[in-house]
Amino acid sequence: MVAKAALETRSRSRVPSPATSVQGRTDSEGEDVAAAEAGIGNLSYFEPGPSSNLDLRRLIIERQAAPDILLSGLVTNEDVSKLFQIYYKWINPVIPILDENIHTPASVLGRCPFLFTVVLAVASRYYEEKPYIHTLAIHIAKTAAANAFLDGWKTVEMCQAYTLMASYMPPARRWDEDRTWFYSGIAFRLAIDLDLGRPPVVKPTDERGEREVLNRLRTYIICYIVDRSFGINLGKPFMVPEVELIRNVNTMFLSSKYQHKGDAYMASLVELYRIMTRFADIANPATEARADSLNEADLIATHKVFAEELAAWETAAATHCAADEASKDTDDRLRMGLLHSVYQYCRLVTFSAGLHQVMKVNKLKEDKIFFAGCLHAGSAVINCVIERILPTGFIRYSPDHVFALSTFATAVLMKCLRPEFAHKLGPVQEDRIIDLVKRLLKCVDMDQNDTDDQSTPRRCYAKFLQQLLTSRMMERESERAASDSIQFPEAPVQVAITPCPPAVQDTKLEEMIPHTHDMPFLTSWEPPTLPDPSNTNPLLAFNETEYMQNFMASFPDQPWFMQ
Repeated sequence: MVAKAALETRSRSRVPSPATSVQGRTDSEGEDVAAAEAGIGNLSYFEPGPSSNLDLRRLIIERQAAPDILLSGLVTNEDVSKLFQIYYKWINPVIPILDENIHTPASVLGRCPFLFTVVLAVASRYYEEKPYIHTLAIHIAKTAAANAFLDGWKTVEMCQAYTLMASYMPPARRWDEDRTWFYSGIAFRLAIDLDLGRPPVVKPTDERGEREVLNRLRTYIICYIVDRSFGINLGKPFMVPEVELIRNVNTMFLSSKYQHKGDAYMASLVELYRIMTRFADIANPATEARADSLNEADLIATHKVFAEELAAWETAAATHCAADEASKDTDDRLRMGLLHSVYQYCRLVTFSAGLHQVMKVNKLKEDKIFFAGCLHAGSAVINCVIERILPTGFIRYSPDHVFALSTFATAVLMKCLRPEFAHKLGPVQEDRIIDLVKRLLKCVDMDQNDTDDQSTPRRCYAKFLQQLLTSRMMERESERAASDSIQFPEAPVQVAITPCPPAVQDTKLEEMIPHTHDMPFLTSWEPPTLPDPSNTNPLLAFNETEYMQNFMASFPDQPWFMQ
């Protein structure tokens, strides 16, 4: 209401009135003073700024200094092309937030140097020709993120950049140094502030306009998916609201002829996470007062309702994504693998929440639903990762929340091996669970690439799984040894060392203990190593304005983009 009133006042002030010339000069001077004021008193406060016009924004950015990642000489024009190719081949299929048709290297630089820096920094982790540039590129990206937060334009590209940083920043040494939730929170607030989930009133008439609309809507949908994924994984409250676009994603988002191949996959994920949002509102174990109010009958009835909703979603998704399911394209196979894994993960969350409540009221012996459901859904998640995601080759390029699926499933299965569940599991079932986790660990850390440092999510989660498995196996052997000593009390008391399991005996000590000392974690207290001066870009002979113009000229855009 306030914005509408301000805009109406602004439009009325531009209409000439039949006043005297002296009065006209007075009104003009008053308008200039009002325009120079800050805050809501400025008549143009609610009007779109120069960032809303892509062509004008491009001209302004071209006249500014080039981003530090270029001025430092860390990457050359050839490196930029290769890094963008890596990004679109391996990273964008996992988080399809950019459109390759409009996000060329030059157009990304002309839209948002911050996004340009983040794309290069994220892709540099997998740039085998120059693996040494990743550390400094990440440092430059963090600096660009701070500057963009303080002085940057609020644009859809800034939202995309923070979303990528939340997903692909190197792991922190400690939880209190992790910035994932910080970056994602900025991205989500930008998506809400910019109304990215609201389609335009006037429909675009050309390809460029339609792709720009899809770019905004797709960014909001990605933010919604990442928000739900982080919220469920970390037990955090959800931030991105379910606007009309989310409630009617199939009709409002999947109606353009310029859709991405992964748009149907994202729409199916939105529907799945809508079910999990309702489940979290009702049965979230983190909400103690609400969770305690559920009695046994309500718990079973609630689980039955959501189990039926998830089963109905699976049927609808199978029909909706039938073409992708039958495709042999690697990107399609990855998306279908992720879709099946997230579905089984959501089932596991519902079963584990029910098991938590059952154990709280000491009715584990009477339970016939939740424990068996945890075993089935947890095994299904791991099998999906092994059989569907790993064969695509994308596991090396996946962000943290992809590994969180199998990690949570492993943690639940390891919990099911505790002594309090011994009456529900036999030795054969326990062996099957351990063998499944060993198989996952072997597959995840099978490719020992020299260019992959120890701080990649794949290596970090592999070490965590190894620690979890080794700890549980040692506990299991200790329990068996204690059981044997109780079973034969007549045996003389001797000081004995608990034997290690065969799998541990065959494992070298160096492989059991994670090499945390050589993990190059990045923190704000560790200055990056500067590049070799011999690798400095010869284009530094230009001044900053000439550098930007020459660089932009080396990446010509498609003709329709410049029109």
